[in-house]
Amino acid sequence: MLKNLHFETQKKSCVKKEVGTEILKIDISYQNFTLNDDNKEKVVSINRFYESIVKNAQIYAEGELFEKIRLEYENDTDAKKRFRFKKYTYRVECYISDLTEEYLCMCVDSSLIRNGQKEGFGRMSQVWDASLRNLVPIKHKSGISVTKADGYYIKGGNYVIYSHDGGYHEEIISKMP
Repeated sequence: MLKNLHFETQKKSCVKKEVGTEILKIDISYQNFTLNDDNKEKVVSINRFYESIVKNAQIYAEGELFEKIRLEYENDTDAKKRFRFKKYTYRVECYISDLTEEYLCMCVDSSLIRNGQKEGFGRMSQVWDASLRNLVPIKHKSGISVTKADGYYIKGGNYVIYSHDGGYHEEIISKMP
């Protein structure tokens, strides 16, 4: 069934300003899936899943994150801050890291960038079975258990385990069986 899976990348972008100064750019990209067969309804749930992630990311960026950056700008005592303030970019990217006849692996990366440097980064990932209705736990095929604080994704047929503990770390742990 996954051979009939097609996707189109959707993009959303906006700029938030404070007193005419751009202080936050929001860039979001995600996949919209379609199937060219009788199973078209199966992609509805996966599309809703990623649309909800995008919606929540946008609410966070335009609300809580913008407010923090706005306060930073407001508290900046530089008389020329309008010209010198380095805007932030909040980026959310949903993308396919691996796709076979058996599974679809998606990653969602979010990063906060300022002046070309990442100030924050997070990843979450999901491995969907061929029905596109069920998430596949890593222990299902590999026998390796992942704690709740960690996650995994598949890339090039390899399991990649990651952790956000003390920063972002990842490690290839095994080839898929």
